[in-house]
Amino acid sequence: MKKKKKKRQKSVNKNLSVNLILIITGIVSVLLTRFLIEAKRQDEIRNIGYKINVYRNEIKQLQYRKAKLRSELEKIKKPDQIMSMLRKEGIKLSMPNLERTKTIKFARGNKRMAKR
Repeated sequence: MKKKKKKRQKSVNKNLSVNLILIITGIVSVLLTRFLIEAKRQDEIRNIGYKINVYRNEIKQLQYRKAKLRSELEKIKKPDQIMSMLRKEGIKLSMPNLERTKTIKFARGNKRMAKR
C-alpha cells in the first residue's frame, strides 16, 4: 500500500510540475508576444514620425517654390518688365500705335468671355 501511495504522490508531483511548466511557459509566451507587439508598434510610430518630417520638408520646399513662381509671374504680368527683359536679351520691340491696333469683338455666347 505504501508503494501505491508513493507512486501516486510521484505521479501527482510529476503532473503538478508539468502543469506548472506549462503555466509558466504560457505566461512567458504571452509576455513575450506582448513585448514583440509593443516593439513593432513603437517601430511603426517612429517610421511615421520620419515620414511626417520628410513631408513637412517637402511642403516647405514647395511653398518656397510657389512663392518664387508667384513673384516671377508678377514680374511677367507687367508689359514694361517684359520689354526690359527682352532688351536685356537683345530683342528690340516697341509698343504699337493705337491707330495700328484693332479690337476684336466676341459673340455674347463665347465661353472665354464669360469666364473673365
